[in-house]
Amino acid sequence: MKMRMAAMAGVAGLTGMLALAGPAQATEATPAPKAAASGNTCLYAAGGYACFISYGDKFEVGDSKADGLRVIADWETDYGRSGECHHTGGSGTYGICNYDMREDSRVRFRVVLRDGATGPNASATAWTGWIPIG
Repeated sequence: MKMRMAAMAGVAGLTGMLALAGPAQATEATPAPKAAASGNTCLYAAGGYACFISYGDKFEVGDSKADGLRVIADWETDYGRSGECHHTGGSGTYGICNYDMREDSRVRFRVVLRDGATGPNASATAWTGWIPIG
């Protein structure tokens, strides 16, 4: 009975953590931007950058300034899908968000610097032009 109660408490804790999940978070945090050197479409802002990697439908998002702001790739497709890839790893790090987009479509994005996941934007770049996904 005690083990079953402990297991149920663990599941309840996990469920609570899942319910609090916010926008897509970058999944890696390592110190060098790879996508920028690979000929992908990149956009730079004072404090960070984002690159769209068409092979694999990914965004690389990097932080270049110790200012406490998160760097976000705010994106949308020409078929109505949109999202945000958030990186919170700190200055000198980057992360990757992996999406599954329609290969026969296009995407555009901008770099947003924000105080928190849902706070006001501190700054944002202009949108890129439409980029082929596939």
